[in-house]
Amino acid sequence: MTPASTAARGAALAAPLAVATATGVGTYILMFVAFQLFVPDSAVSPLWLPGTAAVVAVMVRCPRPWWGWVVAGFTAGEVVVRAGAVSWTLIATQVVVNAVEVVVASVILTGRRDYGGIAAGWAREDTTGFCKVLADPATGLLLGAHIIGPEAATVIQPALSAMQFGIPAHEFARGQYWIHPALPELLENALLDLPAPIG
Repeated sequence: MTPASTAARGAALAAPLAVATATGVGTYILMFVAFQLFVPDSAVSPLWLPGTAAVVAVMVRCPRPWWGWVVAGFTAGEVVVRAGAVSWTLIATQVVVNAVEVVVASVILTGRRDYGGIAAGWAREDTTGFCKVLADPATGLLLGAHIIGPEAATVIQPALSAMQFGIPAHEFARGQYWIHPALPELLENALLDLPAPIG
């Protein structure tokens, strides 16, 4: 593995680590504040901090689209454990807080192109196949892609190269020539459909 690809992998991990850490720490702080406001006589659980650390670890290791489910599961666990001892006002507050966290954690750039939207797919009269790509909102690095349709295993190969070598999605789409008419244009157009990264 080259130093450049190692740096690219590190940069790709930095964004989810930052968001997961912010989500976990924010959850801990907001639970603490909510307890002080609504249940001032209750002691703050020493298990919150390791629980938060566990959520951060899971969120960093799992695909970003799963993050919402991780936070939702964490919320459900809190509701079940605390329903008998904590006011419903506090539980409702925590549900709202976690819903906001789900929205923040689910931010991801997506691009899509149907087979019928490129010349080669139109010529095949394909009306069901498509390509979808996912990119990091901060760096623009390609996080994944899936293709359903003819020659999908071949068409997706350039996406793997972009991910392996840490090439930002827009740079990869615009920085080379794509054969026309040919199915790889499906990937090119999906990449071009991605919104610009915010970083």
